[in-house]
Amino acid sequence: MKKRLVDITTDSDEVIELQKNKRKKHSPKFFKPLKNNKQNHRFFSDLTPPTSHQTHEKHFKKNLPRGIEKIIPFFITGFIIILIITGLHAFSQAQKLQGSIIEQANIGLDNIINAGQNTLEVRFKNAKELFSQAVENFEQARNDVWFLRYSSTSSSDPITQAVSILLESGENIATAGDHFVDALNELGKIAVYMNSTAENTEKPSLTKILKNGLAQVDLAIEQITIAGDNIAKIDPTKLPEAIAEQLFTAQQQLHDLSEILNSISEHFPALLKLLGDEHPHRYLILLQNDTEIRPSGGFIGNYGIMDINNGYIESLEIHDVYALDNFYTEFIEPPEEFKAFTDNWRLRDSNYSHHFPLSAEKARWFLETEGGPSVDSVIAINQSIVPDLLRVTGPINIEGFGEISAENYYPLMTYVVESKLWAKNDPKQFLRLFIDGFKQKALTAKNNISDFGRIMLEEINKENIMLYSQHDQIQEFSRLLGISGEIKYDPDQPPTDYLSIVNISTGGTKTDPFIDEKITHHTTINQDGSINNELSIIRTHTWTEAQYQSWQKIFADYGIDPINQETIYIIGRGRNRMNTKVYVPKGSQIITDEYTTPVTTKHDPELNLDYFYYTSEIFPGESHQLFIKYRLPNKLTFNPATTYRIQIDKQPGNQGSIFTKTLSTAPDLEIIKNYPTSVKTNRLKNSIFATNLTYDRNFAAIITK
Repeated sequence: MKKRLVDITTDSDEVIELQKNKRKKHSPKFFKPLKNNKQNHRFFSDLTPPTSHQTHEKHFKKNLPRGIEKIIPFFITGFIIILIITGLHAFSQAQKLQGSIIEQANIGLDNIINAGQNTLEVRFKNAKELFSQAVENFEQARNDVWFLRYSSTSSSDPITQAVSILLESGENIATAGDHFVDALNELGKIAVYMNSTAENTEKPSLTKILKNGLAQVDLAIEQITIAGDNIAKIDPTKLPEAIAEQLFTAQQQLHDLSEILNSISEHFPALLKLLGDEHPHRYLILLQNDTEIRPSGGFIGNYGIMDINNGYIESLEIHDVYALDNFYTEFIEPPEEFKAFTDNWRLRDSNYSHHFPLSAEKARWFLETEGGPSVDSVIAINQSIVPDLLRVTGPINIEGFGEISAENYYPLMTYVVESKLWAKNDPKQFLRLFIDGFKQKALTAKNNISDFGRIMLEEINKENIMLYSQHDQIQEFSRLLGISGEIKYDPDQPPTDYLSIVNISTGGTKTDPFIDEKITHHTTINQDGSINNELSIIRTHTWTEAQYQSWQKIFADYGIDPINQETIYIIGRGRNRMNTKVYVPKGSQIITDEYTTPVTTKHDPELNLDYFYYTSEIFPGESHQLFIKYRLPNKLTFNPATTYRIQIDKQPGNQGSIFTKTLSTAPDLEIIKNYPTSVKTNRLKNSIFATNLTYDRNFAAIITK
């Protein structure tokens, strides 16, 4: 059963980064900031505190959206250009910019917007036609301006010249969109060929198709660069102030668009490697059962070996992890926190760190050490994504058993495997049959490609799908896509504060879907800049007999006898035993522990972070609370303002703990700005950030004396 929590923040689908280093390579010359600082300041006026605190603003940048949504800057930039043209028309005293020019430009903008929408909805043919129409619209408008520019009174008019340049830039942007759609269309061919079930037919090289797509991306980059360089020729000092600010906005949008396209081009070789362009690429796939949570997702009950060559899956085999682990007889000492449930470390427990590259590299090592093949890359997939995917494919029929749907997946899959109801000598044969059926159903769901893409993007953001590779180029690409599963903490440039709560299920039960976790983290900034934190973690076991009765009805529909008590204990009614690691900045010191739970402070040398370690055990209807106060090792320096920042990394596999962050200060200090914008302020002027940990979170505040 998957817990479905509603994200209660106003910016639920956004992940705010407090620091982001933007690439500068391949940027055309128009990316230089305008000389008019007043214009820059006014453009960012909604984000900028009083002038003396502006230096703290640089910490707050939002991620660009991932995936196909990145085409949005095409029509945003076009919209801004039309605003500028319309404004210039109003300022043109001679009224030389005829209405037909603006009309054609607006039609061009409408076509760009509609093309963008068609692209987002994967209607590439319609999008291409609309982008082509937009090119014609802007060209017609530019021809009208050409006539005006060479009349006797308007050739030196800076406004007319600016409009001509902007219309030409609009034409460049529409042409770039046309090329970008051609690139996406090439990528779409890959899905068609991969989904093809035709036998004995020669299939084209998918990596060659990708290269054709890259050529179109390069053409789009060329057009965007021309547009940016042309806009840079406009002298903002000759324009009305409001128009100059809009010009700056257009430059920024083109900057973002150019970064997106350059990034695609830059990381293209990594994508080719992943698809086995020159050599076959072998993957280890960790199938993680997050109903029994582990640091980087869930218990590894099964794993797959997949080979991809020239873009096609040549082989995919699913194995029971115990078949490999039990074959290996050498002793390997497990991590201290794992000794509660194992005395000999194996592949099934290799995901020991919530920093996925560490777990993935360990899994790769275990696979080879225990006699398995060497692999190039490691993919982790958490079981909780399956119900959402089943909502796209529809139910999967398993011959001799029945249909598995999004609604009954968890109880049926868990019970059949744990009770050995199906194929007693090989209970996980049922899982393999399900995977085969799902694969075939997915291949025929061609009309749902966009739905698959949307779900996969969402699960990547939730860290339910992660990718690691021993190849640096691929790993950088994975990092760019946000699929690397890396924690956001950088020891060389740490935020003020850090928190990550990592649970390790040790009781051998699958009861984690029935555990509600509420986390409250309160920070007090003292007068001298020192920082005290108070942390409360309340975990409640929500299993009820009503859940048992609802499952019995599902099983009765499949002719399954009432669940035996041993199995129901494992999959729901049993105790939930957990080892928990609370990661905090190195050097943090506990001030007081007001509860009886023993807490010890340890250090993780691989992450250069400290963590507070404790254990808990709860049965249905019970709760456990940890409450500790601790002091951070660093102090804030007021000059006269400062920024408090905390990075909260969710644990992969955690379906969304309720999280509340609060911040207060000493009486002579004042919070003047909070991030994100959903942060509230109470009557005591404390900051309150209520959300859940469906995604990684960030919180920040500017504080002054």
